[in-house]
Amino acid sequence: MSKRYKNKVCVYCGETSTQPDHIFAREFFLEADRDNLPKVPACRDCNSAKSALEHYATSVLPFGGKHATAEENLRSLVPARLNRNRKLSRDLIARQGRAWRQVENGLLVSHTTLPVEYQSLLDLHEFVGMGLLWHHWRTLLTSADGVKAVYLDEALENFFDAHFFRVPVRDRVDVDLGNGTARYEGVQGVDCEQLSVWRVRMMGGVELADSSGARRISAVGVITGPRAALKAIGAGSSNDIQTDVALPRC
Repeated sequence: MSKRYKNKVCVYCGETSTQPDHIFAREFFLEADRDNLPKVPACRDCNSAKSALEHYATSVLPFGGKHATAEENLRSLVPARLNRNRKLSRDLIARQGRAWRQVENGLLVSHTTLPVEYQSLLDLHEFVGMGLLWHHWRTLLTSADGVKAVYLDEALENFFDAHFFRVPVRDRVDVDLGNGTARYEGVQGVDCEQLSVWRVRMMGGVELADSSGARRISAVGVITGPRAALKAIGAGSSNDIQTDVALPRC
């Protein structure tokens, strides 16, 4: 194991690190796209907690993938995961549904929908935000700081653009990993290095929707920094979010 990630500070909790952690799990990516993925020092407990969230996300999100290798990712990686987790597989089959959506030419198209554990995805993105803050700017959160992840509907996307991504900042990044498998933008605050804002799109922007289909989301926003600043973001997303996906091919 590389000494670079051992006996450092875990970027997630501040305890002593024991191992490296990939900010975006390697399992999200095809094998050809797994080189040079960003890593951070992590402790065993945080790595284990994050891995459980990643197993769920890497099993479910590929069904709604829109990136260049979405079909190959779904066909080659997901079946083995679901075979190892028969409970999740049975739950997805039992709870799948149908929804209609109007496409660009005005036609109504039927889609298969799958339920998602909305809080699990938000929890995973909070880990991602803290990891990216350290990876790009070597900044750790303090005891006075926190992290908050929210689903970005159209209104919050506009809020993020106006108040974070179109204003002067200390630094900004825009990174595409694995041909759209994970795409993120980030900015760091001018006066507070712990203040950072991220917009993350997984699998080309997997589309989430509430049960009515009126509220559609393809990105998650993450903010790190002083807890007082996090209160300005408002409430997170409804617990009635579900993925709008094509029929699985496996």
